[in-house]
Amino acid sequence: MAQVASADPPVECQWRSCHGNSYAVVKLCDIAALKSRLAKQAKEVEKQKLMEELGEEGYAQMLAEKKAQKEKEEAAAKLVPLLKEAMEASGHGVADTLEGIAISKTAAKTQWYVEQYQIDTLTPVDPTKKQAKYDVADVINLAHNRGINSRVKEHPDRQQLYARYLHDKFAAQCRAVDDATVVKAAYDKVRGQIEQVVRKKSAAVKCAEFELKVEETKLSAFDEMAEDMASGGGKKKAAAKGSKARAKENAENDAEKKPAAKKRKVAKKKGLAPADEPVTSSSAGRSSGRRKKAVSYAESESEYEEED
Repeated sequence: MAQVASADPPVECQWRSCHGNSYAVVKLCDIAALKSRLAKQAKEVEKQKLMEELGEEGYAQMLAEKKAQKEKEEAAAKLVPLLKEAMEASGHGVADTLEGIAISKTAAKTQWYVEQYQIDTLTPVDPTKKQAKYDVADVINLAHNRGINSRVKEHPDRQQLYARYLHDKFAAQCRAVDDATVVKAAYDKVRGQIEQVVRKKSAAVKCAEFELKVEETKLSAFDEMAEDMASGGGKKKAAAKGSKARAKENAENDAEKKPAAKKRKVAKKKGLAPADEPVTSSSAGRSSGRRKKAVSYAESESEYEEED
């Protein structure tokens, strides 16, 4: 607002109010003209500042370098679409060369879909021959300028020739530019675009593979369910699982009982109770009944004396 108020020449302004609030009304063309004048003034101030820092020769050199850089960028920008078009046509490969290849008028019409009036503008390879033949590069150029027919893409051999034509066209433009840095910039630009497409396609393929694996797992589960239902349903399967669980439990119990039974058997032979089994009155009675009766030597001697 301060720039509008201090503009020279002044900007026509009308003040209005709404509910006690004032606001300015100006013409858009006046504001556009003011913006242009302010930009020019800022540019002039910047120019004077650079001239003070670099001097007149340094400032002129800087302008020349900026101009050359801009021209390179514009030249690279013209090469990029040509190279991109050539690479997009190279999906079936690229023919080695177009030199020495000639086709007849009929082949030009049926293979490259050009019209008779277009062929009439071409010069035959050998005018002395009765059946005229034309350079295939010239025929492809006619087809390209007309707009290449989509049916050409259905034939890999023709697509390879078309790709070679586009690569040769790009190479000719590079020779006209005659600057390696410009050509490299175009190559880097197109390569970056192709790499980006490859990354996107790769991510899409990985996602599709994961989704396919999920669907295959679903299909396998469905087939198992259908097979189970056809063989009698889930009840038999549950019963079979229950019987397997009980058999496993019984086997574990038998494994636990065998060591205990073995210990009791050994203790029985020795006449002792197992270490992990408490001694009961019945077991004590049984063990005492099997003990040998104690012999009294006093009674034995008395018996021998009476006999004497």
